[in-house]
Amino acid sequence: MRIIQVLLIMFSAISWASADEEINPYEEELLWLETSNVVADVTKAIDNKDFRIKCVMGYALICPGIENRQGLNYTVIESTGDVVTSDKHQELLNMASQYARTYNEHIIEAKRSVSAQ
Repeated sequence: MRIIQVLLIMFSAISWASADEEINPYEEELLWLETSNVVADVTKAIDNKDFRIKCVMGYALICPGIENRQGLNYTVIESTGDVVTSDKHQELLNMASQYARTYNEHIIEAKRSVSAQ
């Protein structure tokens, strides 16, 4: 009986420790931002003639660095939104917004250059 109690306690402790180490799924889908290279991503998009801007979701659609998105095609950075699940998630959402702003500045500049030719 004592052995069963000890085993149950050990199993509970292991399960609890494992649960703490699990990655929040909202964070996991945004972790790519930590190693992203926005200039390389813009270059690849331009090479593919893809001039869509990047947007994030908040309460509504937000296209950082773009005052008027009318007439512009866009893509939304997946897993952004107005629900924040942790400090790390907030940090990643901020990174997504900054990534989109930088990406959009470069894409708009490239689009103007192509249009001027």
